[in-house]
Amino acid sequence: MKKSNHNLILTITILLWCCNTSSSTSDSELGLETAPLLKSHRLSSISIPLNNKAQYVFQSGAVLINENGEEEYWGLDPANNSISVFNLSKKEVSNRIQIPKTGPEAINDILNFYVHTADSIFIVPVNTGRIFLIDSKAKIINKWNYQNLTLPTGESLSENFPFPIAEMGTHFFYQKDKALLTLPLWLRGPGSFYKVPPLINLDLKNNKVVHSFGEYPENYKGNKISIRDHPNLVQMKNGEILVSFEESHYIQKYSPNGEFLEQFVAKSNFVDNFTLFESYPDYETRQNYWVENGLYIGLLYDPYRDLIYRIVCHGQPIKDINGRLNKLLMATWSIIILSPNGELIGEIQFDGSKHRFNDGIYVSKEGILASLENIYNENDIEERLEFELIQFNIK
Repeated sequence: MKKSNHNLILTITILLWCCNTSSSTSDSELGLETAPLLKSHRLSSISIPLNNKAQYVFQSGAVLINENGEEEYWGLDPANNSISVFNLSKKEVSNRIQIPKTGPEAINDILNFYVHTADSIFIVPVNTGRIFLIDSKAKIINKWNYQNLTLPTGESLSENFPFPIAEMGTHFFYQKDKALLTLPLWLRGPGSFYKVPPLINLDLKNNKVVHSFGEYPENYKGNKISIRDHPNLVQMKNGEILVSFEESHYIQKYSPNGEFLEQFVAKSNFVDNFTLFESYPDYETRQNYWVENGLYIGLLYDPYRDLIYRIVCHGQPIKDINGRLNKLLMATWSIIILSPNGELIGEIQFDGSKHRFNDGIYVSKEGILASLENIYNENDIEERLEFELIQFNIK
């Protein structure tokens, strides 16, 4: 496949998160450019029959190339404490890594994972301050506890107890040449919440935070609260780190060591104003907010075509024309395509109630895989793991 910004073959799965705001400066006043709307062309689909040990909806996943040059989809099944591996070329289940819940190799309440190699898999449990490294047999190779560490700026992590938001829609990754794990932090606490940088580089050799970096968007600062304040981050093949916030029209760029390089506009045609809350709202308010407002719920980097993809969840009414409550995965959504320098190439819209866009979009060498495991997809087949492959013609 040619590495061109003009002819892409993409595949689409989906990512999680949707929410928004109340009011603020209008886009016309901001003068923000939006990407031209483009059309997509469905190329093909991938359908993999499941065995009795594999399920079809995963909390997070990754697409990797195995030692035979074949692409595999790795999916985390937290309910069964396992990772399922599917061969996309052969369209079959190829492996299942069962992580023990008891005994010396036990890891419980798994939130997310990152596969560096088939025998170097980072595991993040929920809200524990621990990170594990396991092999393909689920044997623990190493583990770290960063809960009591101190940031280079002096703040203690144990006071606010941040933890990696390495769950649906957000990423963490390993910088092998520096032995650094780059993680987003979730700092819960009023007032000072947005004063501590949201990202860290954790030195795994010395279990030490060596870089604390990143800037919350201007509209986040002050005594305001975003109920979707998680940063999404990816690393490009040149080592630079991209950071996207759900309620900001901008994408930030940093060096591998956390030095700020630039930010550029990546505004959707379907997302307008943002207003943060003065205090953390109740459950019903949050649920309605996530449905009604459009947000930037994910960020992907395509190393095969050297492109950036920003995933957008569109706002929708609380109820449809029949009075039925709308849900997140019923929303239309889109993907903004940018060059590595932040040039807006285009935005492509997709129908709702079909793809699992909240936590199921992955880049592969063939393009972008879009999961079809949406509970509102009338054509969903529970006995199969299915993706859609889509071609974008960009001129």
